[in-house]
Amino acid sequence: MRTSNLRSIIRRFAKDESGSNALEYGLIVGLISLAIVAGAGAAGSALGNMFTSIGTQITAQAGKIAGSSSTSP
Repeated sequence: MRTSNLRSIIRRFAKDESGSNALEYGLIVGLISLAIVAGAGAAGSALGNMFTSIGTQITAQAGKIAGSSSTSP
């Protein structure tokens, strides 16, 4: 009698899918979050490089302007 009770409990547990949707949604949210973090990291790195390049160009141009104005009368 006890074995059949255990079997019925296992069968009910195997058929129960009530938590599977929450688990699937959790996995999807986790993967989307990971993609956002990776994308933001790549975008931040690219923006950092772009602003460094712009800063270098502005500094170079400012040096040229300062150098040409000091030789002018």
